[in-house]
Amino acid sequence: MIEIARSTGQQFVLAYLLAAKAFALGRLGRLAEAAPVAEEGCDIARLVGSGEAQTMALTSQALILAWSGEYPAALKAASESAQCNQQPSKVYWSVLSECARSLVLIYSRDLPAGRPAVEAACEAFESGGVRDETLLLICLEAMAHAEAIAGNPSAGLPLADRADVIRHPDHEVNVAVADLIRAHALSGTDPATSAKLALQSADTLASLDYRLEEGRARLRAGQSLAASGDRAAGLKQLAIAAELFATSGARGLHAQAAEAQRRLGHRVPVPRMGRRQELPFGLSQREFEVARLVVEGRTNAQIAERLSLSLRTVETHLTRVFGKTGVPARGGLGRVLGPHLDQS
Repeated sequence: MIEIARSTGQQFVLAYLLAAKAFALGRLGRLAEAAPVAEEGCDIARLVGSGEAQTMALTSQALILAWSGEYPAALKAASESAQCNQQPSKVYWSVLSECARSLVLIYSRDLPAGRPAVEAACEAFESGGVRDETLLLICLEAMAHAEAIAGNPSAGLPLADRADVIRHPDHEVNVAVADLIRAHALSGTDPATSAKLALQSADTLASLDYRLEEGRARLRAGQSLAASGDRAAGLKQLAIAAELFATSGARGLHAQAAEAQRRLGHRVPVPRMGRRQELPFGLSQREFEVARLVVEGRTNAQIAERLSLSLRTVETHLTRVFGKTGVPARGGLGRVLGPHLDQS
């Protein structure tokens, strides 16, 4: 659709599509790819001169920059977004830009400014009849996480209750994010349940390749496991989170995972941020990891244990690997992937 809009000169539509693509790439942990897409969307939206298109594009860019740990640039993009739509009749776009600004403030740990901004954005979405379930849940998760970091996780309980009302039971990603919100909220009073919810959330997000949110769920799981007395399991989850953030280019989130590991007495190497190799057959990073372990002779159960996934999720990834490589069974993966495994 992007190429059709580009070739037919539909600049307004193109700006929207590029913003949506950048947002999707960001959630999948492909921030290096998302950044130029978001930038092009902003450039086209400015040329078109549409306040709505600029708000959408700048909001997407602000989130990509915030996830990448570039907070001053993210706040600048969010502030520019807020200037694009100030008419009372354009409630949705005003709230969208407010969500972007509030999320940047929370991600950069400016909690005094971030808390009321996120709350105002959430209330505006709900009371104004403007419902964007996905962005609203992202806001709630950011605020619940921030409260937990600040040592006040129980403040996330009303956020978790709100998320349970908002989420649609058939939308797997949003259900997983809602579970993560409650995991944050319970981390102070019931770390064992918090860890269980976070691991459940991480497994769902891993099966769908939402690497950024999977990393956030594993970060919470690691902290809650350690708090419940299982330091080794906690460190394992934190290491997975750190690797997800490093390969995604999410500097701010990686710093949080590294800090959590250090608090448990674990030395953390300096990562190569955004390290993403070109993978064969269009495999995702997680599919490639599963395929590598299959070639090494691991069973599905061993792979699930190694990657902290459920058997169902491993089977889902393996089915995709077979489909993309054209190999019908495990034994053939070594033949088609062998050269690529040697180079990785």
